[in-house]
Amino acid sequence: MKTSFFPTFFSVLLWITPFLTWAQLPSDSTDAAAALDALYPQVKKQFSGGQYDAAEQLLAQASEWVQGYYSQESEQYARLHYFKGALAIYKEEYLAATDHLLIARKGYARLGNQPGLLVSTINNLAIAYKNLGLSAQAEPYYLESLRMRKASNGTESAEYARGLNNIGNLYYDMGDYKRAEAAHLEAMAIRSRILPPDHEDYRQSKFNLANLYSDLGNYAKAEELYLDILTTERQKLGADHPQNAVTLDNLGNVFRRKGQYDQAEPYYLESAAIRLKALGPGKPSYIRSLHNLLSLYNSTGDI
Repeated sequence: MKTSFFPTFFSVLLWITPFLTWAQLPSDSTDAAAALDALYPQVKKQFSGGQYDAAEQLLAQASEWVQGYYSQESEQYARLHYFKGALAIYKEEYLAATDHLLIARKGYARLGNQPGLLVSTINNLAIAYKNLGLSAQAEPYYLESLRMRKASNGTESAEYARGLNNIGNLYYDMGDYKRAEAAHLEAMAIRSRILPPDHEDYRQSKFNLANLYSDLGNYAKAEELYLDILTTERQKLGADHPQNAVTLDNLGNVFRRKGQYDQAEPYYLESAAIRLKALGPGKPSYIRSLHNLLSLYNSTGDI
């Protein structure tokens, strides 16, 4: 069900000033700035929740205010295109995203007063190019984002580790496994020092490395990491959480690739049981579990 635009818009404007109603434009740039400060969190909430039409309507209102009160050299102009680019990424309209984000990057770089938003804009550009299949264009943006994270936060920071994780994923997609491994190992080492052992970012680093080692045929390292992840997931989330099913599938894949079919089967069966209980039959992830079992039994001749 789509979120109605008008109640959301009306509630946003009520926060701005007692002299402003939804039928009125802000009286000057100061009022417009306050209105935009209240509106953008609602935009983010809408597109994060998948309510893209509502987010677009809010951004259309933002565009009117920006065009009415600010120049193309202003921070508000860059901010508007940052949010338009972010929404386009959520909608998987990656080419449109690059158009908006390049405008935002130019504005933030010229102004020099929003380093955090500049890093985010550059990182989003890399995401857009990566999803367009343009890894060569994505790489310099990921590297620029990484350098800026290092300069702003240092190497022992969650932001720097996140940048390493991003470039590691890109190298993995490019088939550059040596550089992917180096980036993910460094990210995991940092996260092991600064984050709790059950933190999602630390888990993601281990998961990325496990996937890499599994693809490279280094099954001993992959198995060790997947088992470590599974132990943490069970302790933190409970034995029947659907997230466990992904790790169970991957463990089953490792043993199947090693030809150890009797050890693969319990992991596939547990994954299927968790998904059936949590999601019910007919869901894509449950069907994937059944497909894994079918492939396994086909390999053993049990079909």
